Amino acid sequence: MTVYFEDVTAESLPLVIDLEAERFAHLDISEHTLKSERQVVLEERRMRVEDRPDGLGIEALTSLAWSAHPYRWPVIGWRSDIEAVTVDACRSFFDTYYAPNNIVIAVVGDFEAAPTLAHIERTFGRLKPAETIPRNPTREPEQRGERRSTVFFDVHSPLVIAAWHAPAAGHEDAEPLDVASEILSAGRSGRLYRRLVYDTQVAQYAQGQYWELDEAGLFYAIAGVRPDASIDAVEQQLFEEIDRIGESGVTDQEVTKAKRQLEVALVNGLGTAHAIASRIGREMVTFGRIRSLDERLAAIEAVTPEDVRRVARKYLVDDKRNVVRVVSPPGSAAPEGQR
Repeated sequence: MTVYFEDVTAESLPLVIDLEAERFAHLDISEHTLKSERQVVLEERRMRVEDRPDGLGIEALTSLAWSAHPYRWPVIGWRSDIEAVTVDACRSFFDTYYAPNNIVIAVVGDFEAAPTLAHIERTFGRLKPAETIPRNPTREPEQRGERRSTVFFDVHSPLVIAAWHAPAAGHEDAEPLDVASEILSAGRSGRLYRRLVYDTQVAQYAQGQYWELDEAGLFYAIAGVRPDASIDAVEQQLFEEIDRIGESGVTDQEVTKAKRQLEVALVNGLGTAHAIASRIGREMVTFGRIRSLDERLAAIEAVTPEDVRRVARKYLVDDKRNVVRVVSPPGSAAPEGQR
């Protein structure tokens, strides 16, 4: 999914609609623009991925966890993709996917609906639809055993990153997984922070989250190792805390607190026109409809401690785990326990 957005005043809305329609009708894809934008994207990849231990670690993690699904490819592309892409390839991709029969337009704010819709139909309606819009046919095969990978990077504080396969957006287990991630990672009161950072002091930070995408999901956890600590100790304690949810369950108090945090975040996340438009667009692309706020809140409120324990036992298991360590290269000045 690609998102273009503008935050503008009401009187500027007709001009913005014209500009967006013009962008899609006559985008300049040429050797000149490609050369310029190629360097922009390469620099973005360098800053966000190649020069960051967490960027390299997450990229390695997604490629490890998904062996067949296109989610294993970084959204920004591998460096070789960016360097080798051609004008023809860009034009073909744009003509195929940036077509009026593949676009969702969301407008939120103080405007007149009828003339705005008529303006959109008049401008975007002139665009040529794509004859076919290819969709990904691949489904990820079942993982049959733990996978591990090591990334060498000059780091002072190594990283342990893990991920388990989880359901796609809209699944009935999404809310219990969200509650589990809150219990594990809700700031300094989260189980991971209390255990690894506060109690044993082996990590600088530790957190996790359920990451739901349209066709699949991941539940991931990450911990930054203290320079004087053992990466093995951090990994062991990280997995012990996650396993404890499935083995011993969670308390009513933890679940109640986590649900309130999720509900507050959901409501507060709709405080601007921009946020509402983003939600409308995403919901339409993913579900073909806009789920009501009451529906979302009811799903969160229905989660029980047993639901949280059940999803932990179902998804967060050892043989479905993917683990990446980001450590200093052999022979570097890193402490022995970090290599």
